[in-house]
This record gives sequence, C-alpha cells and structure tokens, in this order.
Amino acid sequence: DLIPDNEVWDNLIVELQPNGRGSADIVWQWSLWDHLVQDFDSGKPNFGVVSEELGRFDLNFCPPGGKPAQRNLELLAGAKAKERTAYVRSNTGRTTFEIPIEGKTGEKDWVHANSVSYCPQRDQVLISLLVPCEIIVVDH
Repeated sequence: DLIPDNEVWDNLIVELQPNGRGSADIVWQWSLWDHLVQDFDSGKPNFGVVSEELGRFDLNFCPPGGKPAQRNLELLAGAKAKERTAYVRSNTGRTTFEIPIEGKTGEKDWVHANSVSYCPQRDQVLISLLVPCEIIVVDH
C-alpha cells in the first residue's frame, strides 16, 4: 500500500576507471542505501530516531502529494486534508495551500537525483534531490 510500484530505487554514484581491457573498474562509489534511517521497524539495522540522525535520510519520507506535487504545487490546490495538514507556499507567490498527508504517495524513484556535480577544489560530490528538495555534499 505504501509502495504502489512494489519496488524502491537506490541512488548510486559510481566513479569508473577504464582498465584497458574494454571495461572499467570501480574506484569509488556512494549509495543512498548506506545513509538511511527509519523509525518503523526496530529489528532493522537502520532503525533510529529520525530527528537525531543528521546526515541520514528517512526511508519512510513521503512528501505531500508525492513527486508529481513536487513538480507542480497547483496539483495540491483545493485538496482537502485528511489526516494532518502541511502548508507550502507556491513559487508563484499565490496563497498557501493545505496539503493532505496520507502517507500513500511512495514510489520507486522516491528521491530522484536531478544532478550530480564534482568539485575538484574540495574533492566533494554534490547531489541534487528533487523530492526531498535537498542538496547533499559528499566527501569524495
């Protein structure tokens, strides 16, 4: 019910070095799966208090309206709150919307990395995530 596609995608960054044999070797990688926290199942190794786990992403994060609403806040206009209400101001400067938070807008591409950039001066990788509206800075 929470994952209508029955799958969840990882975000993986891989640095490859050509090996001269027609393929490449992995010289560095970063996976979002290594940086998750959840407060649903205490039997899982990534269990914790989400608000206390800085630098980790809540595996159960589900934004109001899901990914479509993150792209177009107009989809949320006029929606009636069912469980609780969050308030988001649109980038057009219009009035604040009440947004239903039902927890059933999960999908396989739950964070969607829009871009990845490398900063050689700092030896850091920057990742822009669409759905949580976050920019991650990763030490390379």
